[in-house]
Amino acid sequence: MIETVAETKGERSAQFIAGATAGTISRFCVAPLDVVKIRLQVQIERGAASKYTGVAQALRTIVKEEGLVGLWRGNLMAEFLWAGYSALQFGTFATLRQLAKGEDGNVVNCPIHILLHHPLVSGGIAGAVATLGTYPLDLARTRFAAQGIPKIYPNIVGLVSSMYSQAGVRGFYQGLSPTLVGVIPFIALQFWVYESLKQLPENNNSLTHAVAGAFAGFLPKLVVHPVDVVKKRMQMQGVHRDVRYGSSDYTYRGVTDCVSKIAKHEGLRGFYKGLVPNVLKAAPASALTFVVYEKIASILLSTPTGKV
Repeated sequence: MIETVAETKGERSAQFIAGATAGTISRFCVAPLDVVKIRLQVQIERGAASKYTGVAQALRTIVKEEGLVGLWRGNLMAEFLWAGYSALQFGTFATLRQLAKGEDGNVVNCPIHILLHHPLVSGGIAGAVATLGTYPLDLARTRFAAQGIPKIYPNIVGLVSSMYSQAGVRGFYQGLSPTLVGVIPFIALQFWVYESLKQLPENNNSLTHAVAGAFAGFLPKLVVHPVDVVKKRMQMQGVHRDVRYGSSDYTYRGVTDCVSKIAKHEGLRGFYKGLVPNVLKAAPASALTFVVYEKIASILLSTPTGKV
């Protein structure tokens, strides 16, 4: 449907609307696992006992100390983030594939157009565009979700003010480099896996979209998880949480320094902190995103005028 909707109807606005809707719904559903993932990823013990030792224990601890609302910590920004991110991601992906085609509806026989139409290429570019367009929200979401109690930031205004006072405008893009390093291959693989798998069965329906979407979310996450840990560490440096959440006095001079320090102090295991909740949320989140996207896009494009 992604290819069909974009390339036969040309209703690009539908892709942005469907993408925003899909991202908003799916991320709300998996927000608790995302909060747990972030808490585990930025937890640095430095000889002390771990506050969070696993997914179930972390869920219980957060609910006990912060109430159910703690599982959706920072979710308002997360919803804005994923609405914008998914809109840009799906909209850009569809637009790029449309641009690769000529007036006859076929891919132009030119190396650049052929590459642009391949989901690995168009998906990677779409991931980069979506990331650049929404990154400050991603950073803010991470800090809100990871802060724990007592709160470091009383509200969004306090968070924005703190980030700006610490590093100016550059502070809103802290950790952007590892984010792009992880996002580009992840989204590229996600779209490629999805487009490949959904073509296998004869009946292309919601179940097909769900299964293809689940694998498209699960498999790439296994590959890029270490990069996500580096990203989260760089996003959280300079944020001094309560000592119960682990050490927060670490600073990194860049991606290489961050990787080196994680390897030195935490070993290989450090790069896979939060892997279980990340994988647990990746499959259902991706499946739900693609199913909702396909449904909304179909509804929008089946209007009497064929326009949104």
